[in-house]
Amino acid sequence: MLLAAFYFLHSFGIEITDAHGGAALVPRILAAVLVICSLLLIFFHVRKKQREKMEKIAQARQAEQEVEKRAEVPSNYKSVVLTMAAISVYALLLGFVGFIYATIVYLFFQVLLLSPKKNTRSVIVAGAVSVVFTFLIYLLFYRIFLVILPRGTLWYTF
Repeated sequence: MLLAAFYFLHSFGIEITDAHGGAALVPRILAAVLVICSLLLIFFHVRKKQREKMEKIAQARQAEQEVEKRAEVPSNYKSVVLTMAAISVYALLLGFVGFIYATIVYLFFQVLLLSPKKNTRSVIVAGAVSVVFTFLIYLLFYRIFLVILPRGTLWYTF
C-alpha cells in the first residue's frame, strides 16, 4: 500500500504532454490497481484470520463436548458388567438346560439390557426376538450345518 502511494505521488513528477494525461496516465492507473489489490489482500487476510478464530472456537467447543461425552462413559460400565455377567450365566446354563432354553433366556435379557426404552413393548419385542432368533440359529446349525448343540443334563434326569 505504501509502495502504491509512493508510486502514485511520483507520477506527478512526470510531465503531461497532452490533455489525456500523457505519460503520467499509466503509472497512475497502475498505482490505483496496486491500491485496489492491496485492499483486497488486506480484506482477505482479515477474513482468513476471522475464520481461523471461529474454527479455533468451534474446535474448543467440540473438545469440550468430547470431554463431556467421556465423562458420561462410566454410566455404560453398568451395561458392560451386566453383559459379562449374562454371558457367564449363559455359559453355565448352556450345559444344564441346553442350547434352546439358555439362548432364549440370554437373548431376552441382552435385548432388554441394550434397548433404550424399558416398557411393555420392549419386553414383547425382546421375547419375540429371542425366540425367533434362537430357533433360526438352531435350524441353521443343527439342521443345515449338522452341528450338535447342547441338549442339557436337566432333560436327561426326567
